[in-house]
Amino acid sequence: MLTSAIQALIFVSPTPISTDEILEALHLQNSYESLNIEILEESLAEIQKQFRDISFGFELEKSALGWKFVTKKEHYPVIASHIESYQKKRLSKSALETLSIIAFQPDCTKTDIELIRGVAADYAIDKLLERELIEISGRKETIGHPAMYRTSPKFLDYFGLNSIEELPKPEKIQQENALGQEEEDTNEVN
Repeated sequence: MLTSAIQALIFVSPTPISTDEILEALHLQNSYESLNIEILEESLAEIQKQFRDISFGFELEKSALGWKFVTKKEHYPVIASHIESYQKKRLSKSALETLSIIAFQPDCTKTDIELIRGVAADYAIDKLLERELIEISGRKETIGHPAMYRTSPKFLDYFGLNSIEELPKPEKIQQENALGQEEEDTNEVN
């Protein structure tokens, strides 16, 4: 049970976790309050040994910053090809523009998007629907009943957001852009 709890802590930690941090987290649980550093270090060594087995694609590594799970070096070619294929799936500029319009103006139609962008939005909308970053939120009560779009929960996950309210307000973006332009103008003069 102890080694399982240690593995879980290391696995969920977004950055390497030190031995002291592991001990502190485990002490917060009544069942581990008597745990000492020696037993913890023995357990960490046991976990390291366990994950050296060839049946695992990753291992436990200790660095200057702490403990972390890392992939085994022999799997780097597979991982590199996966990352390369994933990067090819990045969103195009037109898809990002379309997505930002939908994020800041939920329930907009294709026509609304095209008026803002000044170009056709069919392809970008199709790609965003295919990747499930947007969804149809309903039909507009006008002639033709065009589809209205909004961002999906997958959009939030893709951009690491908890809710759409975490997006910066358009006014703040405009202010930051204006400040950036002023700095560029100042640098050009100097």
